[in-house]
Amino acid sequence: MFQSKIPIKFWGDCVLIATYLINRLPNSAIGFKTPYELLYNKQPNYEHLRTFGCLCFISTLKNGRSKFDSRAHPCIFIGYPMNKKAYKVYNLVTKRVHYSRDILFHEKHFPYSQLSSADIVLPNSIFFTSDTSHHQPDFSVTPPKASISANTLSSQNQSSPTSPQDYTLSSSQHLSHPQVPTRHSTRTSKPPSYLQDYVYGHKPKSQLPTTQHWCNLVTFSAFTSVQQQQINQLDHLHEPTTYKEAATSPHWVQAMDAEINALQANHTWTEVDLPP
Repeated sequence: MFQSKIPIKFWGDCVLIATYLINRLPNSAIGFKTPYELLYNKQPNYEHLRTFGCLCFISTLKNGRSKFDSRAHPCIFIGYPMNKKAYKVYNLVTKRVHYSRDILFHEKHFPYSQLSSADIVLPNSIFFTSDTSHHQPDFSVTPPKASISANTLSSQNQSSPTSPQDYTLSSSQHLSHPQVPTRHSTRTSKPPSYLQDYVYGHKPKSQLPTTQHWCNLVTFSAFTSVQQQQINQLDHLHEPTTYKEAATSPHWVQAMDAEINALQANHTWTEVDLPP
């Protein structure tokens, strides 16, 4: 208890774990045997013993846990519960006691020995920090000249110290670097050969490559007279929306007959009598 510096509210757990250990230690009064051995007629097991008050981590429940929630909570080990094959730990986050077998122990770290108050819970990283010193950043500025006169140094020492904010601003002004223009490549770029049959770029119409394929022609005037007549005929065609309207056109009737004949030739359905 003194080594781990846990609060006095855990004194009951200290008494229970001390009794637990005494019952498993040899005693000269009973022939250097353990009370556990006299009661159960077998040697006690010491492999499960852990340091009291040490840091340990217990896994959180998957139910209701999101991707960004902690997978484990920091705890302190406080004992061995009776009639349970588990460890008794105190959760530093939820302030509750838990019993679990799947626990990761760090027996050389004691959370309460590094905290200033028992009610303050610091992040997990403080339990593993070996060096508590913080190195301040170097805000030294290279002087603009190679030499500085003694009068200048004395005047600087006698002047009032500037605030960190002002010093940072002055440092950033001296440390500003001139902007270097971005270098552009001088290599001439050529389009791939497979794009020669397509319209590309932003060139005048006189410089655009031409081809006889319809998909590469942009304006209607670029089509031939025969192609313009075919487009006009397709534009005047009206597609019926109902069967009654399509049945009045011999072309649509011929198309429907050809479709039905194709379905029958593929044996798409079989005609049967209606059920009673």
